[in-house]
Amino acid sequence: LLSFMADYLGFGEAEVFTIFNLFGDAASGMNFDAFTKAYPMMNPFMLIPHIGKIRSGEAMVRKVGSLGGLKGSSQQASLEYLEDCEVYICTVTAQAFVDDCKRSVIMFGPCESSVFVRNCEDCVFWLATQQLRTRDCKNCKFFLYSKTEPVIESSEDLAFAPWCAEYPGCGEHFQQARFDRQRNMWNAVFDFSGKPSHANWRIMPMEEVCTLRVELPNEEVAGLPSKPNGLGTPITYEALCADPLASEESCGQSMGNIPQTRPSLPPAPKASFGSFPTLVFRDQGLLEGRKVGADYVSFLLRL
Repeated sequence: LLSFMADYLGFGEAEVFTIFNLFGDAASGMNFDAFTKAYPMMNPFMLIPHIGKIRSGEAMVRKVGSLGGLKGSSQQASLEYLEDCEVYICTVTAQAFVDDCKRSVIMFGPCESSVFVRNCEDCVFWLATQQLRTRDCKNCKFFLYSKTEPVIESSEDLAFAPWCAEYPGCGEHFQQARFDRQRNMWNAVFDFSGKPSHANWRIMPMEEVCTLRVELPNEEVAGLPSKPNGLGTPITYEALCADPLASEESCGQSMGNIPQTRPSLPPAPKASFGSFPTLVFRDQGLLEGRKVGADYVSFLLRL
């Protein structure tokens, strides 16, 4: 099962162990009937619960090339009904959907089209995408690279900061997707539900920033580094306060009539501020000895 799912399909080891524990037996392994029941959860393109259930407390990885994009065309990925989970998509995708997730950590490497985030609450995202679109989301954080204006709708208490994640092949994937690391429109947010009285989003202060490092110790891909790499662009207070880049596309007359209230700039960091905490995920068996999901990011920020 480990060879089929991790080596052939590109799943992370933690997810393989979780599925085995759900459907297999330590003494006899996994028979054909059990494999048949587990098979719907082995779809690399759809990270969804077993029928009628919610996936909770799991760590899920998609390795380089598992969703296409290595030598062939990239594919779509969908996440649904995940609670207190961690998902790391360490490959290029064509399009992505994230629906009905709560208190989860979710990372997508470069997505060549749009990432749709809908009906999510209390989640922390690291996303690199052509465009971000959210709807009906509450209290979510986005560490974002967006090639175009991010669009939010019917959402509230969203927080934004620039992309600050690294994983093996991250830099190469940005080049493959033709994402200019110097042109990140993370703070050029357009709100379809904009109000003249207040903003439905804010910019994170330095004290809320958490960097991400994903390690894949048992994964080697020709032409890609085995150690995590990123964009090499550090987050500074000046970067958080910078004006948004001008869009190269017109929003149109109808969209131009929607009021856009920008949030206040974040306060300057305290004199005692040191460095950002880092969430480190190492794909090597089950996650043990720590919480799983967004609550663990909150824990790191409190240290």
